[in-house]
Amino acid sequence: MPTWNVVATSQMNQERRLLAEVGDLGSFWPTGFREVIAGLVPDPAAFLELLRERWDARPFIQDVLSTVTPMQPCFPFTLENLLSRLEEHARPLAPEIGEKPFYVRVKRRGHKGELSSQEVEQALDRFLKEEIAALGLGPTIDFKNPEVIVAVEIIHNQAALGLITRELKARYRGSFLGFLWTFLNPLLLLAVYALVFHYYLRIRVEHYAGFMFVGLLPWIWFSSSLLEGTTSITSGGSLVTKVLFPSQILPMVKTLSNLVNYLLSLPILFLFLWGMGVYQGWSLLWLPLILLLHFLFIQGWVLLLSAVNVFFRDVQHILANLLTLWFFLTPILYPLSQVPAPFRPWVLFNPMAQIIQAYHDVFFYHRNPDFRLLAVFAGLSLVLLWLGASFFERYKESFAEKI
Repeated sequence: MPTWNVVATSQMNQERRLLAEVGDLGSFWPTGFREVIAGLVPDPAAFLELLRERWDARPFIQDVLSTVTPMQPCFPFTLENLLSRLEEHARPLAPEIGEKPFYVRVKRRGHKGELSSQEVEQALDRFLKEEIAALGLGPTIDFKNPEVIVAVEIIHNQAALGLITRELKARYRGSFLGFLWTFLNPLLLLAVYALVFHYYLRIRVEHYAGFMFVGLLPWIWFSSSLLEGTTSITSGGSLVTKVLFPSQILPMVKTLSNLVNYLLSLPILFLFLWGMGVYQGWSLLWLPLILLLHFLFIQGWVLLLSAVNVFFRDVQHILANLLTLWFFLTPILYPLSQVPAPFRPWVLFNPMAQIIQAYHDVFFYHRNPDFRLLAVFAGLSLVLLWLGASFFERYKESFAEKI
């Protein structure tokens, strides 16, 4: 592979688009590893500035680009001399790191079963601490709030180092509407589905848009958590490889962050229902219980899928299609009453149908949820959480080696 000094990763299945986006800023090529490209640019700092300007001018590039890391020029290595070569290139970085909190992050592409990212990180952490201490400074390794990340990229038989103080990596950064997309996304979906199902397909439900909005918001929490949580371990390799870092935090953060998005959307839902003449009553007191059970259900799935995805990367690609099928099998766009009577018991075998029905009961129909369905869902959620946590705990020691 040619010499490179930039490594970038694309969003899922967007590698070709990413190559097109950055192709005029340098020479870039696929590495042979999914969604990872490498490139050679004359000045990595200038390249980052140009990329930031492009990000600001075209914020939807966030749909293509995941991360970009500027590096020193790469160098060849063998398994026997890798550590000595890394130390050789890391030594000049010690004065620049100084007393700033730092840690070493290794991303390995290739050499599966031959090279441990965790062992390389630990060895380089020790080496840099010694080098910085030899300068009469007090080195600090901080995994939580580092000022500097010593990035090591290993691709095939080439490696490179870089000091990262800022990464071009953010969910809404550069977007004019920013966090408002959290609210606009469900509203836009609502508009499309209401047009198609209420006016084109003629589903007759009083206050149909409100009915659909009630079910759509918890579904978005569920589906977003699964999609983001499934890749939380594989995309958080630099943290997973740290011995003291509890990797369970990564999938939980995805579930909690999407829960926060759901809670922040509730005022809009209340205003929307109020504008349609659908007012809230005492049944809303059951909402905390419903949220808790839904959280346990989601977290069980996220723990299980994030662990399985470490060993079978196709999971993250298959999941989106399965969620689409699951969505239409769940009574969100249509009420359960419009399902033919012989099929209704089968629909209620779907656990998401059970919890969505509970949301409809307390928000839309102003009645207590069906406690039998809620009990079944609670039991299933606890079993799923136990299964996901057990599988995650059993295999988490292997994550660092597989990433």
